[in-house]
Amino acid sequence: MAFIQVVLLVLIRQVLSDTSSDYTTQCPARCDMLKEVDTLRGEMQVLRQLLNQESLLRMSLDQQVQSQKMIIQNMENDLDVLNRTTEIENLRQLLNQESLQRISSNQKLKNELDVLNRKTEDARSALSQRDNGTIAFTVSTSSALSNHNNRRIIYDKVLTNSGNAYNNITGIFTCPAPGNYVFTWSTMSRSSSEYCYAYIYHNNTQLLMSHGYGGSYNEVASNTIVLLLSVGDMVWIQTGTCRYNYGYPYTAFSGWKI
Repeated sequence: MAFIQVVLLVLIRQVLSDTSSDYTTQCPARCDMLKEVDTLRGEMQVLRQLLNQESLLRMSLDQQVQSQKMIIQNMENDLDVLNRTTEIENLRQLLNQESLQRISSNQKLKNELDVLNRKTEDARSALSQRDNGTIAFTVSTSSALSNHNNRRIIYDKVLTNSGNAYNNITGIFTCPAPGNYVFTWSTMSRSSSEYCYAYIYHNNTQLLMSHGYGGSYNEVASNTIVLLLSVGDMVWIQTGTCRYNYGYPYTAFSGWKI
């Protein structure tokens, strides 16, 4: 466009120079040239307007391009942030899973440690009781036994239980330390021929017995035994035929380590 403007200016100057040298003889031609110059000037004005519009359009397009670039950059930044957020969330989930696994593992180790501590404490208690000779118990029944046939006697009334080897729920003495133990028991049958047989058992093996036959009077029966026990051995009293047997303070079961 600048080249066209230069050409037009050169033509205008040439026209003005020719017209000034021969104004008289060439008036019609001059008038035509002036008209042509006016036409060219109008066209140049139109061209300038078009150029201005083109410049404005280019500026608008440049602004739109820059705006789109900014939007794309923001979207890329948001996507990067989203990806980082996703990665962070994945890391958090992995950390949570690892933490849960560690907590589970720690809980398992804690449980195993508790079991070991209990076993250690039990072993220490058994060793202390063995060394100090403090394993001893005396128990009785809080009420009488009536028609208590072929069943274990549950001596629920505890008078002494050093070492806690006797269980007043099951009626069983469980040996906590190896060695020799003395056991003794007694029953008291009511008169009118209401007798009671009582046997001592060692690990399901029946050993000695006592037999109280209540004739004209109440009758006491008892027996004593010494047993060599190993850790975990069990001892209890069980009836045969037992029509009636008095409870505390007439019936008792005792044992101690010697």
